Amino acid sequence: MDVEDAVGRVLAELRAQGDPVRAENDLGRVLDEWVNDPYMWIRRTAVLALLAGVRAGNPDLRRVDRFGDALIGEREFFIRKALGWVLRELSKKDPGWVTRWVEPRVEVISGVTIREAVRWLPEEDAGRLLAVQRR
Repeated sequence: MDVEDAVGRVLAELRAQGDPVRAENDLGRVLDEWVNDPYMWIRRTAVLALLAGVRAGNPDLRRVDRFGDALIGEREFFIRKALGWVLRELSKKDPGWVTRWVEPRVEVISGVTIREAVRWLPEEDAGRLLAVQRR
């Protein structure tokens, strides 16, 4: 089972209760709890769950921002990589948002996260961010 399957199951169970709007809100609350979970795979799942909205063209930018800030100092490689994936996918649709999010965090963001985040950014922005990060 992958992340999207796990989140889909949680959402399906919540929707089965009969109120789709409440189900979406409840899923958000679940993810808000998961991002602070002591188990690293749960934290990783919380951030990867944001990919579905990003890919559908309906990203939850407030959660991307909050989860990114909560996880930016992570020591776990797989979480840093997952955050980079979300930013990379988002940069395909909204490179300006990703650039504006990464820029003030460039001195604390991990190498793997920034490499993923800038992969689809305009060359000028990617080069500038990477140059500052490498100092």
